[in-house]
Amino acid sequence: MRIQKSLLFLCAFALLAAGLPAAADSEVLRTLDLHLSASGVDTLSLEVPVGETYVEGTDGDQVSLVVEVRCETPVKTRCEQAARALELSSRNRDGRLRVEVDGWPKSKSSGLSLDVRVEMPRGLKLDAEQGVGEFETLGLVSDVSLDLGVGEARIRGRQQHVRRVNLEVGVGEAMLHLGDRDIEGKGFIGRELDWRHGQGAAAVDVDCGVGEIDVQLDEE
Repeated sequence: MRIQKSLLFLCAFALLAAGLPAAADSEVLRTLDLHLSASGVDTLSLEVPVGETYVEGTDGDQVSLVVEVRCETPVKTRCEQAARALELSSRNRDGRLRVEVDGWPKSKSSGLSLDVRVEMPRGLKLDAEQGVGEFETLGLVSDVSLDLGVGEARIRGRQQHVRRVNLEVGVGEAMLHLGDRDIEGKGFIGRELDWRHGQGAAAVDVDCGVGEIDVQLDEE
């Protein structure tokens, strides 16, 4: 799902121009869930088209997803039809567990939006792609890689686990918080930030076309 970022910018603009309600006020059409063993898995590869995604690291041995399919438009006929076609799919190849949403409309989203909640073993690597929306992680101790087209990314972790942080945003802001110290990305319209002074093993890489990136690494 390597969507051109210019197209994603137009998509985000269209969503804002339409004055769509917030996800909390929209109607949930369906709820999809998936619970998979993490045995033999070292990386979770996650693909989300549009919506809000929250990923939490746990002490468990499963990867669990709960996805609420929402309708963000007052005219729900096409939205409901499109929602019925959606399913979660997964495949595990050589330790890489790939999870994605099958059946997403190829041209227009028909007002669909996803509210994705993921729980995964905190030691697994995360490699995620999202077209439009908000993406947040908490409690992961291994590598985090995110490619976000348009939206906001928030990564929360601990300094002791991280070796380096690389952030790039085409139009917007990038910020790294290290305890009580803030490091801002450099650039005129776009921002880049490359920090390589950690004592841990994990790498955090976030690329956002249009939006904001906020990484917070707590000391404890």
